[in-house]
Amino acid sequence: MKPRLFSSLLLFLVCTTVTLAADDPSSFEVPIERGSKSFPVISIYRDIGSWPIDDKQPQKVILCIWADGRAVWSQNRTNGGAPYVTAQIEPKRIAEVMRALDQKGLFERKVWFWHAIDSPFHEINILDGNRRVVLSASSMLYKSDQRKVPERITQVPDAIPFVRAQLESLLPPKGEPLLKFGYELKRVPK
Repeated sequence: MKPRLFSSLLLFLVCTTVTLAADDPSSFEVPIERGSKSFPVISIYRDIGSWPIDDKQPQKVILCIWADGRAVWSQNRTNGGAPYVTAQIEPKRIAEVMRALDQKGLFERKVWFWHAIDSPFHEINILDGNRRVVLSASSMLYKSDQRKVPERITQVPDAIPFVRAQLESLLPPKGEPLLKFGYELKRVPK
């Protein structure tokens, strides 16, 4: 096999947008507060992938919002982790964001996946009643700026910045410091 063809094939395999979980969001985990049985309706966390091996908590929560409007978010909105702050968001604003996501076609797919194996990635989980969507993308894509949003979103590079901007718009400029936010990752029961 010619080197150029081989490297192109390898790049395609590493950066493929095909999800390993087919179209089933149940294989993806959601950060849940320790001691709670209530899953957030919106959550974002960063996973550092397989580097570094010695990190005690490779997943860092960036944002969790519950149906009642309680919100907890990291002051570091790119990498996540402590320190965290908390505030209350009007549930009607959460419903408005859900409608905006629906209007752009985000719920038409259950899983939006775009990252290489073992590389750092961001995962966004959205639960809206019986509907769930997971967006899992390379950390580099998560950091990208809002692009011109098409009428219907069909590509991950358009979906991630749009969803991120919508979720950021929910958060107030300031929150109350949260001394401790203990969480673990769990799968949402079907």
